[in-house]
Amino acid sequence: MPPPLAGLPEYYRNRAVLHVAQNNGMSIGFFNHLTHRICAVEKCLLLRRELNELLALLREVLPRHADALPQLRNLVLRCNGDGTELLLTLVGECQLSAAEDLAAALMRREPRLASVWVNTGPPLYGIYGGEWRRLAGAEQLNERIGPLRLRLSPASFLQVNCQLILPLYRLARDFAGISRHERAFDLYSGVGSIALYLAPDSERVCGIENYAPAVADAKENAVLNGIDNCRFIAGAAEDSLPQLAGSGERADVLVVDPPRAGCAKRVVDAIITMRPRRIVYVSCDPATLARDVRLLAAAGYQVTKVQPVDMFPRTPHVECVVLMSRVDK
Repeated sequence: MPPPLAGLPEYYRNRAVLHVAQNNGMSIGFFNHLTHRICAVEKCLLLRRELNELLALLREVLPRHADALPQLRNLVLRCNGDGTELLLTLVGECQLSAAEDLAAALMRREPRLASVWVNTGPPLYGIYGGEWRRLAGAEQLNERIGPLRLRLSPASFLQVNCQLILPLYRLARDFAGISRHERAFDLYSGVGSIALYLAPDSERVCGIENYAPAVADAKENAVLNGIDNCRFIAGAAEDSLPQLAGSGERADVLVVDPPRAGCAKRVVDAIITMRPRRIVYVSCDPATLARDVRLLAAAGYQVTKVQPVDMFPRTPHVECVVLMSRVDK
């Protein structure tokens, strides 16, 4: 196996989820291992410097507004690749007018803070509830990855390591080896970044993503980049892909970039039905990758390339890109 692709081991994360407690003063930080006790954090060596600077500002300003944020649960900090735009989401119930005043005050202090949102309601999607409101600033974060211009809604997914996003996409494209007469599918497609990166070399690409705001971002990103051979479907891969496979849809290349749980069995079965020539599996969990590779190998696919990517330095996690090719007997 080749050595992992790697970047700098510090100051690489473009996103942080911080927990908030308000017992005897406000505490902002991370949960201690295997507990719900918050360890207050002044600085995190994994976060982009811009996010550490925003964190310092929040530690200074938020305690003065604690009465307006009585049920604040989380803070989500994001930045784009060149550090010119920051986005902040307050997660939890708040007094709206006071939260708007807080957002305006933060943006006056931090000119890179492009957008502040509040998210409320019982958790439905990870930490997020179902209600979103923009308190100040832009609706989306502007990102640039190689030739692509992207716009991201507050909760839309993008890989967290700014240094390795473009190398990861180049690797997926090279493994895919797609040509202008071939069709591709991109499962768990997020804001469409991998699908759009493959599109210039493809006949057409179809992305499937469960999170509706990310699908809206993907469609907007296709227009933004002048790409007209991509379509994006809003739906769970385990529902949408079997329907497409059952209707006779076929793919020459299929890219999957699932969450840590890997692909549902219905997704694997639909992939096998579609019989793509090549499967590019981007995984952040070696155990579920191995499980799904075994299922695909039993259906006639062979692992031909493997490349680890140290997407999460100083943690036990690793990204891995695997190419599987169909063996016709």
